[in-house]
Amino acid sequence: MGAAVLFASLAACGDTSSSEKNGKTQEETTSGSVPLVAYFSYSGNTEEVAQQIADRTGGTMAQIERAVPYDDVNAEGEEELNSNARPEITVSVDNVDEYETIFVGYPKMEQGFTCV
Repeated sequence: MGAAVLFASLAACGDTSSSEKNGKTQEETTSGSVPLVAYFSYSGNTEEVAQQIADRTGGTMAQIERAVPYDDVNAEGEEELNSNARPEITVSVDNVDEYETIFVGYPKMEQGFTCV
């Protein structure tokens, strides 16, 4: 796996109430000033870049994980790519839809990897 990372900005609609979520009010997360920085990292490289983006934007970090952990990320990841599989994932933040801006980071696979 290469260390290159692609971060894409996505938009989602949310409620603007001011209930407390993850140390930030919901109003802050939907205002556009507090993005979510969601990432999948196996070796730690993508997490490091995600942290830099969160530090620069004031964003909230959220780790993306496969619901069933990989035994061998290289072999299983390649198999998923070749079969166009979409395994179930989890994200370490409640109410992703409350964020107006979401940065998504993932490792670049040797064969290439496209965001769907």
